[in-house]
Amino acid sequence: YIEDKSEIRMIDIACKNEVEFVQYLNKYTGKKGRFLDPSIKTSLEPKAEGRTRKDIAQYICNRISHNIEYSEPTTMPPRSGFNCQTFAANFFGFMTQTKEPCFSKLMKMVFTPNHKPFTTAEGV
Repeated sequence: YIEDKSEIRMIDIACKNEVEFVQYLNKYTGKKGRFLDPSIKTSLEPKAEGRTRKDIAQYICNRISHNIEYSEPTTMPPRSGFNCQTFAANFFGFMTQTKEPCFSKLMKMVFTPNHKPFTTAEGV
């Protein structure tokens, strides 16, 4: 584990809809589970052209190829960083072709959407 580097974890969960996904979250929620207190803020149908498992894996690999650093958001200077919150907001926005939702107060102040890294790879 290297604290200032990002990592990729892709898990294919066999959920067909939001109800099944909530059941999955609940199954693994708790102090010894995968999730402490999960919640779903928004759920939309994907609109990105490529939606196969292979496409999604490629988008995620493309994204990490642009920046392997892990960083937290800051207000001085305003910077959203690159972490699970920025990834989730950008990936959700890219896949649904919508404005990305950011839920923490700090992220709302500093987040800048960026979809391009999902569609193009860059050497690391």
